[in-house]
Amino acid sequence: METIATRIIWVCNERANGNMSNFAREIGVTPAYISKLKNEPERVPSDRTVSDICRIFSVNRVWLETGVGEPFQPK
Repeated sequence: METIATRIIWVCNERANGNMSNFAREIGVTPAYISKLKNEPERVPSDRTVSDICRIFSVNRVWLETGVGEPFQPK
């Protein structure tokens, strides 16, 4: 089952080439937090974290939260 945490890790892989430290720094969290999302896929991030990921990496919020639609906003 895909969760918001697994979709966040997917975004990290797509937009930051899997570099969790750089991805974390961009969204203002610690690399340890991203690692927790990876290891605990049922974990739900804060609204601020979701908003930051969507804004910084042009991610479709509906897709990030539900898995429905396209992952990235059109340019």
